Amino acid sequence: MIITFHELGHAVAYLFLTRPDRIDVFIGSYGNKTTKIKFRINKLHFYIKPSFLPLRGGQCQSSKIESDYRKFIIILIAGPLFSFLLSCLLGYIVMSSDLHGAIKLYFFALMLASFMSFCNNLRPYVNKVTGNCSDGKQLQFTYKARSVYREYINGANDFTNKDFQSAKINFLKVMEVVPYETAVIRAFISSLLMLKNNAEAEIYLIRLKETTEFTIIDYLNYGYIQSVTKRSEEAVDNYLKALAIDANNLVGLNNLGYEYIMKEDFADAQKLLEKAISIDPNFAHPYSNLGFLKLLNGDLETGRSLIEKGIELDPNNAYMYKHLGVYYLKSQNKEAATLNFNKAKELDKDVDLEPYQTELALLYESEAKSLL
Repeated sequence: MIITFHELGHAVAYLFLTRPDRIDVFIGSYGNKTTKIKFRINKLHFYIKPSFLPLRGGQCQSSKIESDYRKFIIILIAGPLFSFLLSCLLGYIVMSSDLHGAIKLYFFALMLASFMSFCNNLRPYVNKVTGNCSDGKQLQFTYKARSVYREYINGANDFTNKDFQSAKINFLKVMEVVPYETAVIRAFISSLLMLKNNAEAEIYLIRLKETTEFTIIDYLNYGYIQSVTKRSEEAVDNYLKALAIDANNLVGLNNLGYEYIMKEDFADAQKLLEKAISIDPNFAHPYSNLGFLKLLNGDLETGRSLIEKGIELDPNNAYMYKHLGVYYLKSQNKEAATLNFNKAKELDKDVDLEPYQTELALLYESEAKSLL
């Protein structure tokens, strides 16, 4: 109940101050739209993850980012304050009534819990599992960065619109004013990774590790850099650290699974990739990687089917076309292999096609000799 009141506080403040077209309210999760319970009340879209245990986690996302730091401060405070005040109001009404003592005890506990939640939410901290900042942490940052808050919002909008170069420039301006703010550093690192400035991103990750405790996102980012620079042992170590924080993290399961494929540890790789698929059947990457594993084990048709499922879910992923090209290469269909390898390069010029291009060239050469 407290989480519901809290997120409603943010939502109501967004409605009055920002006036967005849509507000997503998540109860029991941090942005999971695949929940079974979902409904809409005007501009408010609710996503509720039911649980027999007390609900943990909640989030409020507005379709319009608030660029006025003063209004955003009010929006941040509105969540814990609304929850506390509403709980107190309900408690007062119940305490003043002739209801059963057990009901009064429940609402007394609700008031106490809402006060503790109020204090906890205003405490500045970063959630290690999700990487999300508490309301208190966001309040602290928003006030410190008030002179460059608009640049921060511009950077966030640029990132959303995939203008990563502009996002990088805006985040850099913010870092000049608040150089040790971890939220901005992480946003800056994400921009660098999207621009494939992996060496620079690694420098900032190392600096981040020297000043604060790594979150799961940091371990995954560091592991990714090590994967693409072929430092497999280090990548595996960071993915394992990420999964130690959250054993069901989809990116961690997928990326570690791929590293195990490269180490020819097919049994462990298959377990990780199948687990990722079972957690979220709409997550495309593990289908393609599991299909690649099947190709390497000689099960070509199962591999092709899995890779095509991945492409169906994510049709613009270069590595899936690379894996499909491997299928056709192993099937001796050089034209289809060439087509898919070219598609992979078209989508991502940095995709590594070695040694498959060499193998494809030998296939063309062998066919040419057979025609002589």
